[in-house]
Amino acid sequence: GNPKFVIRTVSIIFILSLAIMTLVAFQFGNMVSPDSVRMAAIVFQIGVIAMLAPGLSSGLITDEISSGTFIALRMTPLSPFTVVMGKLQATFFYAMIFLFSSSFVLFAIAFLEQQSVFPEGSILAGKWWGVVLQKARNMSWWIEVWTTYRRIVLWVLLLILSALVFLSSGLFASAFCKSTGAATAIAYMISAFLCVVSFAPIILKSKLPPEISQIILSLNPIASALQVTNGSFGEYPGLCIKNIFMMSGIVVFFTVSAMTRTWWIFRSQD
Repeated sequence: GNPKFVIRTVSIIFILSLAIMTLVAFQFGNMVSPDSVRMAAIVFQIGVIAMLAPGLSSGLITDEISSGTFIALRMTPLSPFTVVMGKLQATFFYAMIFLFSSSFVLFAIAFLEQQSVFPEGSILAGKWWGVVLQKARNMSWWIEVWTTYRRIVLWVLLLILSALVFLSSGLFASAFCKSTGAATAIAYMISAFLCVVSFAPIILKSKLPPEISQIILSLNPIASALQVTNGSFGEYPGLCIKNIFMMSGIVVFFTVSAMTRTWWIFRSQD
């Protein structure tokens, strides 16, 4: 990775995170509703991943081939599985840096949650931990914790899966394209389809069967996150769970396809 690119990107994300934190401050001045802040925060974070992740992984295979290092890689005892997973893990690390730099947004969202499960006071105080440990003995307390923070847990899961989808799409494109430019274009087309084009059922609601509309919307991580946030798209229940399964399947498909293609290149390379 390019250190300057990473530093600049993290700085931009940090600044935008502070902007959303400002919205949080305004909300407590009754200027912005909590749901508006939550919607802005989750769309921002998924947008960060959608804009950055495909570019991180779209040159993983094509760059190796164009630079001539793929032949040397082929002569090592590494299997295509090891090569593909190693490259995917490396890019996932960079994506996590970007997500971590915007973690202030998640803290802001957590602060907005109305809760009575934790006592007031500093978490550094022994008394605070004593009260929490006493409450933790009751299963009803754990149920209340899940009820209070389930949205944040689902947001984190959707963000991680979104990162894996966009990274694996870049890897998939890189394995099948002859140039990094073409792979990058295809990866961003996939990203645009999942995040933008899949909103088409909202516009074409009267022209599409409800079942088809729900399948298409289930591909969209933003729609799923918004439904978790404030119950949007109520006519399509269960979008979040369907999206989790859809994205998991997409990650498996892209990764297995990239592995198969890499295995074929390993065999056919002179």
